Amino acid sequence: IQRYDYRNSKMDYHIVCIDLNAKWEIVSYPEKKGWVRPVSVGSFARRSNSDIAINANPFLFTSRIIWWSKIKPIGVCRTDSRDVSAFEPGFCSLNFYKDEDGTYRAEIEDSQDMLNEKNPIHAYGGFFTVYRDGKVYEFQKINDVRSAAAVSDNGKKLYLMVGKNLSFEDTAEIFKALGCDAAMEFDGGSSSQMTVNKRYVFFNFPPRKVASVFGLRLLK
Repeated sequence: IQRYDYRNSKMDYHIVCIDLNAKWEIVSYPEKKGWVRPVSVGSFARRSNSDIAINANPFLFTSRIIWWSKIKPIGVCRTDSRDVSAFEPGFCSLNFYKDEDGTYRAEIEDSQDMLNEKNPIHAYGGFFTVYRDGKVYEFQKINDVRSAAAVSDNGKKLYLMVGKNLSFEDTAEIFKALGCDAAMEFDGGSSSQMTVNKRYVFFNFPPRKVASVFGLRLLK
C-alpha cells in the first residue's frame, strides 16, 4: 500500500494505491438484500479487520430525520458473486475479477448493464466515470466532498481517494496525473470516508452511517 496526503488552502485529499498483485481478501456490507441498518466505515473496518475500507454506493432512506432508520444501496453491490442490490444501468461500477494466480484485477465500467455478461466476483456501484484513457469527462463544475476510485496497470493497481473541495474534473485530473487508465466517483458529500489500518484518513464529522462499504484485507 502506498499513501499520499495533500492539503493546501483550496484542497484536502488523501489517496491510497493498492497493489493487487498481492493476495487480498475483499469484504463488504451489506450482506443481504433490501433495507439494512446503516454503518460507518470505521465500525465496518474494525469489525471486518479491513486494512483499507471506503464508502461506495449512493443510497435511499426510509427517513432523513431518524438517523437509525434503515437504508438501501442504489446500484450493484456484489460480494462473492452474490448480488444484494439491483443493477442501475445509468451508473458506473468498480468490478473485481480473479486471475489464475488467485490475485484480483479491478476494472471500472461506465454502466452496470454489462455486469451479468462480464460476471465479476465483487462489484460496487458509484455515480459516474470521470476519466478514461486520457480523456477527462465534462460535468458541471461543483466543488464538494468526494469519494473516488481509479485503476492502472491493466487493473493490477487500485487507487482509492477521499477529499474535499473537489470537482469531478479535479478528481479526474488528479488520477490522470498519476497515470491511471480510468476513474469513477462513489457517493460523496457527507458519506465520504476512508480508513487505513482501521483509522480514519478522512471523514466529515461525525462519520455518517452509510448503506455500502467495501474493504480489503491483506492475506498473510
